[in-house]
Amino acid sequence: GGGGMAAAAVAPGGGWVDVALLKDEGNAAGLMMEDGISTLTFYKGDAGAASAALRQQFGLVVAANPWLAGHLERAGKGVVLRHPASPSEQQVGALFRGKAHLHGFQPSPTAPYLETCAAMFKAKEAVVPSGNDLLGKGAPVSRLTVAGAGAGAFSVVFSLSHAVGDGRTYYEVLKMLQPGAEPRALRTERKQSFSEDMRDVCGRKELEWADTCGTQCLYTCGMMFAPGKPKCFAFELDEEQLAAAKSAGKAGGRVAHVSTNDVITSGFFTACKARIGMMGMDCRGRMEGIEDDMAGNYVTALTMDESTFGSPAAVREMLSSKPFKTTTMPLPSCFGWMCGNDSASFAMATNWSSFAGDIVQLEGCELQIHLPLKNPAYCVFDLVIPFAARPGKVGLLCWVVSTDERGLRKALPLGSSVDATLFPAK
Repeated sequence: GGGGMAAAAVAPGGGWVDVALLKDEGNAAGLMMEDGISTLTFYKGDAGAASAALRQQFGLVVAANPWLAGHLERAGKGVVLRHPASPSEQQVGALFRGKAHLHGFQPSPTAPYLETCAAMFKAKEAVVPSGNDLLGKGAPVSRLTVAGAGAGAFSVVFSLSHAVGDGRTYYEVLKMLQPGAEPRALRTERKQSFSEDMRDVCGRKELEWADTCGTQCLYTCGMMFAPGKPKCFAFELDEEQLAAAKSAGKAGGRVAHVSTNDVITSGFFTACKARIGMMGMDCRGRMEGIEDDMAGNYVTALTMDESTFGSPAAVREMLSSKPFKTTTMPLPSCFGWMCGNDSASFAMATNWSSFAGDIVQLEGCELQIHLPLKNPAYCVFDLVIPFAARPGKVGLLCWVVSTDERGLRKALPLGSSVDATLFPAK
C-alpha cells in the first residue's frame, strides 16, 4: 500500500517490540555518532544466483533476529530499537538490494580502496548512516546489498548500525548469512549494569580520561594538525615472522604464550611511538553475565601506555589479571596535550579477525577479498585493524600518520600487500 509506514503499522502479526539500548549505545556524542559497521566482499561468479541465495538466507536470519528490521526512536532520555515482532516479507525486502545498480557508487575490485571507502560513505546507499542520522526517521538499522562489479564479478556489502551492535554482533550476523547455515537468535535484551561493571574491570580512571579529554583532543588535534594525510596499507601477515615473534614473546619467561593480537598491538603502538594506545576488547566471556549470544555493544577500549604495550608479553600480562591495570604513567593532561607540551601521539587497535569465522562462501563463486569499510574522514590517527581477508588468512589494515611502511615492517610480521590494485604502492 502507498506510504510504507501506514502499511507497516498494521503489519501481519501487528505488534512492535521496543528494546531499550544501553546508555553508551544511545549516547549522542558516542556510539550514535559512529557510522554503521560495514564490510565489502568481492566475488567472482554469477551475481544473480548469489543474490537469490543471499536473499533467501537473509529472510531466515531476520525471522530469527527481527531486531535487524528495526529502527531507532527516542524514548524518554534514552534510545530504543523498535522492531516488528515478526517482520513481513515487505519489511525484510526493504533491507535488501540484490544485483543492484547503486546510483551513488558501484564498488569495483579495480578501484583503490581509499576511493571506494570515501565514495561509499558519501553515497550512504549500502552503508547504514550514524545512529544520530537514523533517529526518528524510521530507517532500518541493517542493510544487505549485492552489486555488480564488472563482468562475472560482484560485491556484497553488509552494514549494521553501531548503536545496536559491536564488531562481535556484526560478525555473528554475517556468519549466519552463509546460505544453508542454521540462523540463531541473538538475545537483544540489554544488561543495563554493563556500563558500570565494565568501568570497574577495565580502568575507570583511564576510561574517564578517554571519554572527556582523550577523544576530544584526538579528533581536534587530528583534524587541525594532522601531519599530512594518513597513509592506508593492508598487508598479509607473514606466518614465519609471526611464529618467530611469538617464540621471542614468551622467551623472557614472563608469560607462557603470547597471541597474534599481542604481537600486533605491541608492534603497531611501538612503531607509531604512541604515548597512549587504545585496544578494543570484546567483554563477552570475560565479564560475569556477558555471553556470546548477546547482541549489543559489550566492548571496551583498554587505555594503555608503554608499560603495558611495550612488548607482546606486557600485553599478555595485563590481560591475565583483573581488574586490568592498563597504565602506570600519569595520563597526559588535556591542556598539555592540546598545547603540545605532552606528546600527543595516540594509536588504536581493534581486532575484526578474532570473531570473523569463515567468510560467506557462495556456491559456484570465488571469494576474492573481504575488507572492513572505514570512513577515511574519521581515520585521522594511527589505527590498525586485523581482519579476515580470505578464509584462514588474516590481513592488517593500517591507517598511519606517525610512521610509514618501513616503520611498520620493522615492528610487525608483515608479508605482501593483500591486493596491489586496491592498495597501490605509495
